[in-house]
Amino acid sequence: MKLTRRKLLIASAGVATLMIPGCKTDEPTTPPGNLMPPEPQQEPVPPENPPPPPGNLMPPEPPPPQPENPPPPPGNLMPQPPPPPPGNLMPPPAAAHVAHPTSYEVFELEMLGGSWERRYRKLRPEVEAMPWGTLNPSEHPPELVLAARKSWTGAAFQEHRTGAACAETLRCLIEARAPLDLIAVASRFPLDEMVHVELCARMAMELGGGTEILHDPDEMILRANPNLSPLLRAAELVVYNFCVGEALSIPLIRGTWQASVHPLPRAILGRIVKDEAAHGVFGFTFLDWAAPLLSDADKAHLGRTARIAIEGIHRLWDEIAQRPAGPESSVHALGWMRTDAYLKLAEHSLEAQVVAPLRARGLMVHGERRH
Repeated sequence: MKLTRRKLLIASAGVATLMIPGCKTDEPTTPPGNLMPPEPQQEPVPPENPPPPPGNLMPPEPPPPQPENPPPPPGNLMPQPPPPPPGNLMPPPAAAHVAHPTSYEVFELEMLGGSWERRYRKLRPEVEAMPWGTLNPSEHPPELVLAARKSWTGAAFQEHRTGAACAETLRCLIEARAPLDLIAVASRFPLDEMVHVELCARMAMELGGGTEILHDPDEMILRANPNLSPLLRAAELVVYNFCVGEALSIPLIRGTWQASVHPLPRAILGRIVKDEAAHGVFGFTFLDWAAPLLSDADKAHLGRTARIAIEGIHRLWDEIAQRPAGPESSVHALGWMRTDAYLKLAEHSLEAQVVAPLRARGLMVHGERRH
């Protein structure tokens, strides 16, 4: 079999390097231990920095005003990947995994090519139909192009991580013997995320190449809790990944799509919005099916899971609010949404798309901040 392997995303070493929190920092922002208590009947003590769920939850980060000889800006035109969860929901054993420098990997991607790529293209022909080659980076300020490269690389990593979270949830759904048709629809979700990975990665390459992201593959997602029943194990990941993460990310991606004016990023974001529509309603459909099988203690446990995810999102928003306002000019051509507009939409979406549907299903969560 003849293969034509080629790189899909190439990181420029040393350019806007991003070290994912919790993977390679002296003081990781995510705890190495417990995110949920081992006994669902007990009231949890939230960790100092619980991680947010998967899903595009971060807004564009505008570059600061450029002084003479400016450093590379921290800009971000697509949702920034949130800190990765540290693994299992249960407290780690005494010999917990400790990342070593050799476990950090640069986030780069490749295509295998040949018949496998042809099969993939047949499944998702819309990728090649995008208006590739229509965006000229030289028409935009260099600092904004660098910000866009960093942002779209981060978006590719986030979609990659969400694909892993979808696959982990899918395995739990099968183990819990969820309805076959529901599982069958969910089996499409990892493929959707891989398509989004390619779209974001190719967008970064159109702008001049990816930027360097260092991560620990063993710490990408929140893993299933083996100490729970199969049903509650699946429900926990569905609530965390879909009822909060995906449900909230959809209106935020839609808002970014509406703000975009150039045909290429607008087409990419529009494709992602269309795919994610099913992701957003999936979690609540699962809860409707599972409701008669869940006890009051189970629902209380799931409410705490949702609350932990929401608290992580609040911390992200606090960071966003501290950022300087971005320029009004050419950033919209690269897929930008203003921070103030993003936060206003995010607050409304949390109440309407996450909190209200969860409360309607007996998970008594609140969207406001806990003081």
